[in-house]
Amino acid sequence: ACAELLQTAAKASEALAQQLPEALKRARKAEMEVQRLKEALAESEGKMAALQAQQLRLADGLLGEIRQRDAELALLRVAAAASAVGGGYTPSGEEDATKTQEQEVVTLNEGTVDFNRSAASKQVASSSIS
Repeated sequence: ACAELLQTAAKASEALAQQLPEALKRARKAEMEVQRLKEALAESEGKMAALQAQQLRLADGLLGEIRQRDAELALLRVAAAASAVGGGYTPSGEEDATKTQEQEVVTLNEGTVDFNRSAASKQVASSSIS
C-alpha cells in the first residue's frame, strides 16, 4: 500500500514537473505585463498632471482677460459719462463703439455673459463680406 502511494506520488510529481516550465514562462510573461502596465500608468499620470496644469494656466489666463475687459469697460463708461457731463465732442463712430462694448458685458462674479447678438451678427456679416 505504501509502495502504491509512493508510485502515485511519483507519477503526480512527474506530471507537475512537465507543466512547471510552461507555468514559469506564463508567470514571467505576467510579471513583464504588470511592469509594462505600471510604466504606462505612470506615463499616463504624468500626462494627466501636465494637462491639468495647462488647464489651470488657461483658466487663469481667461480670468485675467475677463478682468482686463471689465476694467476697460469701466474706463469707457467713465469716459462716456465725463463726455456726457462735459458736453465734449464724441464722433458718432466712437459713440457706437462705446455702446457696443458696453453691451458686451462679462460679469465674472455672477458667471453670466450679456452679449449683444445684433452687433455680433452685423460684425460677422461685415467680416464675411470682406
